[in-house]
Amino acid sequence: MSANPLIYIGTSGDRILAWNSANRNVYVYFDNDQKSAAPFDAAKFRSILRKRGATVP
Repeated sequence: MSANPLIYIGTSGDRILAWNSANRNVYVYFDNDQKSAAPFDAAKFRSILRKRGATVP
């Protein structure tokens, strides 16, 4: 995901937002690459979802 997190917001992001709106718990897992980018990618993804109105811890 580190290449461009915006491409993953499309269908996946829409599903996550719908589930979030329905008060469902949503868990997203990030697999670390050789550069250990998963924590940074998760933070980017969370930020994007928050901007789209999701309630994200």
